[in-house]
Amino acid sequence: MERRSGSDRRQCPENVGMERRSGQERRQAQRETSNLFFVSSLIRKAFEEWMERHGVTDVIRLVSDRKRIRNCQWELWEELLGYSLKKMDLARDIYLKPEQRDDIFEEVEREGYACRTVHITRADGRVVDMDIIYCRHESGYYYTFVKIL
Repeated sequence: MERRSGSDRRQCPENVGMERRSGQERRQAQRETSNLFFVSSLIRKAFEEWMERHGVTDVIRLVSDRKRIRNCQWELWEELLGYSLKKMDLARDIYLKPEQRDDIFEEVEREGYACRTVHITRADGRVVDMDIIYCRHESGYYYTFVKIL
């Protein structure tokens, strides 16, 4: 397979008509959304606005201990979905009883990570499936990653 230089790549038919972001714009976008996948540009925009308002540039910085994980997630989901997740008739599989949460954290401590798939109905009626991945770094910090399927 022939390797092309950067200038040759920009001339490829699949790249015709596409504007190239500056290096700084690409780094900023990558920093803000690393390890995140979004089901639509609407959800992506809402998430970026939420991160901007809360002074975070990476989802990893969103949480650092058990209490912050729990508090941040409720606010984040409400911002993304347009309603409070405490309205349980609209959310399936996401509300965890305290003992279930403790089970997740025990699994994280034992295995190093835990993953749960949740199904949420947005205010507009669309169902969003997402993976929530919890992990614990050797430094002792807890991290949460969200992958919208």
